[in-house]
Amino acid sequence: MSRKPNIHISEITEIAKMQESGEGDLSQTFTKARLALSEIEGLINHYLPNGYVIYQTSTMQLGIAQSLLPYTVSVEVTKMSVLQIAAEENELYLYLPLQVKVAVKDKGLLLTLMPLEAVMQVQVKARIQMHLKADWQLFTRTEVEQFNWLLSPELRILGVPVGALTAIEKELERFVGLWIGKIDEVIAEQLNFREIALSVWETLQQSFKIWDEPDLWLRCHPQKAYFSVIQIAGKAKQLELLLCVNGKVETTTDTPSPSGTLQKAPLPNALPLKMMESGQPESIVRVVNHLKYQKIAEVIDKHLSQYTFRFFNNRFHLRFGRVVLYAVPDKNKVLAEAAFKGSMRGKAFISFTPWFDLKNKTLVLRNFEFELDTSSYILRLVNRIAGQKLADKLCDTIQELINEQLTELNLFLHQFLSSQQIENVRFESAISEIAIEKLSFCSDALRATLTIKGQSSAQVLLEDYY
Repeated sequence: MSRKPNIHISEITEIAKMQESGEGDLSQTFTKARLALSEIEGLINHYLPNGYVIYQTSTMQLGIAQSLLPYTVSVEVTKMSVLQIAAEENELYLYLPLQVKVAVKDKGLLLTLMPLEAVMQVQVKARIQMHLKADWQLFTRTEVEQFNWLLSPELRILGVPVGALTAIEKELERFVGLWIGKIDEVIAEQLNFREIALSVWETLQQSFKIWDEPDLWLRCHPQKAYFSVIQIAGKAKQLELLLCVNGKVETTTDTPSPSGTLQKAPLPNALPLKMMESGQPESIVRVVNHLKYQKIAEVIDKHLSQYTFRFFNNRFHLRFGRVVLYAVPDKNKVLAEAAFKGSMRGKAFISFTPWFDLKNKTLVLRNFEFELDTSSYILRLVNRIAGQKLADKLCDTIQELINEQLTELNLFLHQFLSSQQIENVRFESAISEIAIEKLSFCSDALRATLTIKGQSSAQVLLEDYY
């Protein structure tokens, strides 16, 4: 056996801090964000319910001729039934059914006690223009395009037709054309996309505990955001835009700071993004995992404590524990100390060169060196006779446990990223590939980069939020 490593943890005077991830670790996600037209319909119909009084007056002004007419007109306009939204030739339209109650009273005595009343019905067709501004505010403009009078009865006083109905219709069209902006107010007040974006942006930067033994925390560091124009998709049943976010994603075994002291990047203004003619681009998420040696050692301790090495017909035994891992990156070497107890006490010194098998996506330990340090003559003899067996056991344990940790992390991230909901936005991902891209041993942590490829979508839900 080779001599024990001559580098100890006490000789490493300064542990280098892990360098910031380079551009190669940048993640970029493309998400199709969708909002069903039925959700917008439900929102508007909730805040403008059936029977909602749009306009009411006891004396409708019909121009200068009003003072010369022998009667006065009172009007009440209500939303008759549900408003509907539909897409036509990539344009968005709403259909608003209104009911108009008209009462006519003459200025004498005849109709004072018994005014004439009639019900008029009209369907208003209006076009909705909609887009997101750079500050994430949703802009809408609703403009009336057509009035379709479904019911316009003729009123007669003493058999004489009242000629004011046409004037009433024109006046109502003018008024409804102004009132239709109420739709924009409801959408702006109740569908606050900036609040939604801010909630998602801040939630992304929270630390999520995703794993135990050792404790592992996931956190995103989003940097820039882009979005496309709003389009009509899904056989004209929903609105859709392409959202792109880039930044860094990491996991760490370090316990996060209290939320009150956590520094979060503010929501930036979005940049324009063109919709891709070839379809949605593939998202690539690179999760940089920082597994501290101290935490890995705790797992190895727990595993080794269950294993007892017996020799000389079971007359003697050893049990390993209190493993300390550290590395010398510039020499591409990892060192370990493992205390042992049992029939004898002492330390085992280990060194190895880590090598990552890209084909099999596993960690392999090379150039493994092992030595027992003890005052026991018997154990020194054991070291000569059975040292290689002990070394193989320790080597296999470290190698298998780290690979097991990486495999479990791989599976967990696959499940974690497949479906998540933040406030009223549900995210779903179809992952096509997840693999370890690279692995290195830094001064105080194992650094493994997992690359996740696939496509993601987001559905904005409104029904339970108004």
